[in-house]
Amino acid sequence: MSGWVTTDVAAKAVRVSPRTIRRYIDQGKLEAKPQGDGVRREWLVSVDSLHALRASRTIEEDVFDTDRGAEYADSIADVFREMAARLESRAEEAAELRVRLELTERAQSTLDDERRQALQALEEERRLREDAERELEDLRRELETLREVPEARETGEEAPEGSTEHPSAEEDQEGVRRPWWRRMFGS
Repeated sequence: MSGWVTTDVAAKAVRVSPRTIRRYIDQGKLEAKPQGDGVRREWLVSVDSLHALRASRTIEEDVFDTDRGAEYADSIADVFREMAARLESRAEEAAELRVRLELTERAQSTLDDERRQALQALEEERRLREDAERELEDLRRELETLREVPEARETGEEAPEGSTEHPSAEEDQEGVRRPWWRRMFGS
C-alpha cells in the first residue's frame, strides 16, 4: 500500500472532476475509505487503486472512452451548481442589504422628525425667553419709576405723571419712611 489521497488530488492525477472520482468509488473502480461524518464526510482514495485506474484508462483511451462525455457533463453540472450557489449567496446578501437599508431609512426618518421637534421646541423656548426679557424690562422700568417717586417727594418735586403713589398715614404721622418693598407688598 502506497497511501491515501483526497478526492481532489485523485481527480487532478486522473484529470477528471472530483465528482467523477466519487462515481468511480461508487462503481468500485477505485478503493476508498470514508473520513468524517455527515456533511463533512470525505473520501480518501487508495494510491494503488488510482495507479491501476490510470493504467486502465490509457488502454481504454485507445479504445472508445464512454466516460469522457459523462466527465464533461459532470464538470458542466459542477459549474452550474457552483454558479447557482453563488447566485443564492448573492441573493441572500442583497436581501440582508435591503433590510439594512430599510432600517437605516427608518432611523433617518425618526431622527429627522426628532430634529424637527427639537427645533420647534427651541423656537418656542426662544419666544418664551424673549417674552420674559420684555416683561423683565417692563418691570425694571416700572421699578425705576417707583424709585423716582420717593425721591421726588423728598426734594419736593411733583411725582411723574401716572404714578399712584400716596404716602400712608403712618408715614405722615411718624415721619418715618418705609422701604419701597414694604410699600409694594404691604408688610
